Amino acid sequence: EKLDVGADFIITQFFYDVDLFWGYVKRCRSVGITCPIIPGIMPIQSYSSLLKMTKFCGISVPKSVIERLQEVRHDDEAVKKIGCEIASEMCRTMLSSSNFLKNEHGEVLVNSGVDGFHFYTLNLERSTTRILAALGAVDIIFDNTSATSKKIKENHAKW
Repeated sequence: EKLDVGADFIITQFFYDVDLFWGYVKRCRSVGITCPIIPGIMPIQSYSSLLKMTKFCGISVPKSVIERLQEVRHDDEAVKKIGCEIASEMCRTMLSSSNFLKNEHGEVLVNSGVDGFHFYTLNLERSTTRILAALGAVDIIFDNTSATSKKIKENHAKW
C-alpha cells in the first residue's frame, strides 16, 4: 500500500536471522517490488531486553544467537559485546551476499542485495558506532582523558 502512494524504499522490522530477511526480499521481488529494502538492525543491549523486545514484536531468534549469549546473560557489558559481534556478522554477511532472484528457468531476474542498514538504536548509539567501526564504515578515536569524549571520522573510501 505505501509503495502505491509514493514510498521509495522499505525498512524492515529488526531481525536476527539473515535467511528470513533474504526470504522476505525474494518474496517482495517475486511480486514486482523493486525498491530498495533496508534491513532493520537492533543491537542487543541486554539479554532481558532481547527476550522482551523479540517477544513483544514477534521476532524469532536463531538458536545460535541464544546459545552465544546464554553463558553471559547476566553480564550486560558482555552481552553488548557479543551483540555487536552478532550484528556486525549479520551486516557483513548481507553486504557480501549476492542474492539473485531467479525465475523458474534459472534466469537471474534481479540482484537483491542490500542498499544500506537502518539501526534501531533506542538512544543507545555506542553499540551502533561499534558495529559501524567493525564494518570499517567509521574510525573511532577515544580520548583517554574523557570516557564520553569520542570523535567519529567518516571513512568514505571503505564504502
